[in-house]
Amino acid sequence: MRSCMALRRLSWLLLSILSGLCLAFGPPRLTDSDLPKQSLTPDQLRAMRQVPLPQITAASAMLINTTTGEILYARNERERRAPASLTKLVTALVALQRGRLDREIRVADTDLAVYSAADMRAGDFYTLRELLFFLLIPSDNAAAMTIARGLAGDVRTFVGWMNAL
Repeated sequence: MRSCMALRRLSWLLLSILSGLCLAFGPPRLTDSDLPKQSLTPDQLRAMRQVPLPQITAASAMLINTTTGEILYARNERERRAPASLTKLVTALVALQRGRLDREIRVADTDLAVYSAADMRAGDFYTLRELLFFLLIPSDNAAAMTIARGLAGDVRTFVGWMNAL
């Protein structure tokens, strides 16, 4: 029972640290070394104005001046979007709470109904530790499915565990 509580605390600490890192660093900022050493000539400025603006193909996008907070560009900025990688972090948290890192899990055909960045194959066995690496480093969707099915028996039960956090 004590080890379960310690694992739960460790899992929450890990999630807190990961969330903090994601939020703490913010967008990259230019430094003096990023700025050009000399001014652009009028000809260079004219040439730059002739370059077409890039086509933005994302369904939603936003460009913000981080100094002033001014929104420079916005497209569908209020549209709800799937949480994407945040779901993978919660999957990892639940897996750490419910499974042993050395537990071997077999990849099923149904796990591969989604993209596998790690090129997993049906019938392969991976430890939970390996699957967590696949989940968190290349963001492998099939690893998420394999973890869920392998630990809970089915995805629905695993999602229930996630929602119970």
